[in-house]
Amino acid sequence: LAHQNLWYDQLVVQVTGSRRWTVCQRGLTAEAIKRTRKAGGRKPCTDVVLRRGDALYLPSRGWHWTSEGAGPSAHLAWTFLPLVAVDFVVAAGAKERVTSGKHPMLGAPLPLWAHSTLSGAAEAVAAQCLTLPWLDPARDQAFCRRNHVELSLQRLAGYVGVAK
Repeated sequence: LAHQNLWYDQLVVQVTGSRRWTVCQRGLTAEAIKRTRKAGGRKPCTDVVLRRGDALYLPSRGWHWTSEGAGPSAHLAWTFLPLVAVDFVVAAGAKERVTSGKHPMLGAPLPLWAHSTLSGAAEAVAAQCLTLPWLDPARDQAFCRRNHVELSLQRLAGYVGVAK
């Protein structure tokens, strides 16, 4: 397996020629991918061919690799950091309310990619919020209430008025 972006997302644009990309589901280990492919089970990865002008989103924590196309090719890749759970915690004003140290849940990307409205995103982030390492879960999970999550997401986006 060629590459996994742990901390950043990528947007790849094929400039010329073509190239085959294999992109695996987010969060799988290299061992799980190899095991599933050997067993002939449901494919955890998808193959796609990019041609001139095509774009491909590569999420963080997802394995991917490429194969050569029929001739010369070139692509551009832009990398960017996704918003993660610790960004939400800071926007919620709760950074003193989670366990200190490098808890893996604090580095998990916020599940924003599948939602086009604040309402949909807030529901997904609220569910993720409940799994965070709160110091006093019974008290601190108030930060996970829908209205508080929406306000925190607005702070992250840098604006106050959004469509619900």
